[in-house]
Amino acid sequence: AGEFRNYQAQSGQAVLTPEVRADFMSNDASAPLMGSDNENTGPDGMPDISPAEKEKAKKGGMALIGGMTLVSALVGFGIAWAIFAVRVPPCALALASERASRVLEHPLLTIYAPHACPSPPQFSGEGAKAAYTKRINAVAETDLHFAYLAAYVYTRLVGFVNMFPMIYKQQCMRMKSGNLRANQLVYKLMRESGTEPGVVVLATDGELGQYNRANRSLHHMVETMGPIAVGMYLCATVFPQLAFTCMCVFAVGRVLHQVGYSSPKGYGAHGQGFMLATLANEVQAGSLLLVGLKGCGVF
Repeated sequence: AGEFRNYQAQSGQAVLTPEVRADFMSNDASAPLMGSDNENTGPDGMPDISPAEKEKAKKGGMALIGGMTLVSALVGFGIAWAIFAVRVPPCALALASERASRVLEHPLLTIYAPHACPSPPQFSGEGAKAAYTKRINAVAETDLHFAYLAAYVYTRLVGFVNMFPMIYKQQCMRMKSGNLRANQLVYKLMRESGTEPGVVVLATDGELGQYNRANRSLHHMVETMGPIAVGMYLCATVFPQLAFTCMCVFAVGRVLHQVGYSSPKGYGAHGQGFMLATLANEVQAGSLLLVGLKGCGVF
């Protein structure tokens, strides 16, 4: 922008017409591209990617999402299972307990938090597994395990909607495109001629448009996810099955919203997902209102 203002001052051109833009770009031909290796670009300045390369990148993006989701889920569950079930050798358990005791005896902890942890924490082992099992059974007795399942569904949902735009990003930008890949949204001028400069809006055509709409759906979820995330546990303490069902419907709705919005049809194809996610949010909110009114003795 600063370079173009300098060009305007030197040339006396005040309006960005196609001719002025072409003259400015020709004078600025030596400027480095945003990609890491000055890769070839098309007329719009984006990397020049062939249809065959785009198709390959699309399949690669889908494989990347599936692979990362599966691997991260397995690694997370594996570590959790190891903490729950694997018996630590007695020597390692004793060493860990000794170190924990030293931490608890630190003067600062004794002064500022004398009752924070009166005894060393229980590390993984037979005793720990029994304690974990007892706590899990207590959760299951009140059906609150549905709240944990709902939270897990929410975790997988957030991971998916954050990864999904990669399918289209791979078709617009190469892995070697450098800082260009930092662009979460891509813009364009509505028009480049006339007495007034055109309005800058999101690109809507082709893979760029799909990438932008996929990220728009992600942002929309960020805007609307607060109520269902905050209310999930509160709802689950009274209606655990309902909380789990609402989270599942919300997750399906958000996925349909993103997949539909980023489809070639674009706007309008996200409507079904929007309705499902909104319904799930409102049903859970209704349960919270019911509990509050009942607690106040309204009925």
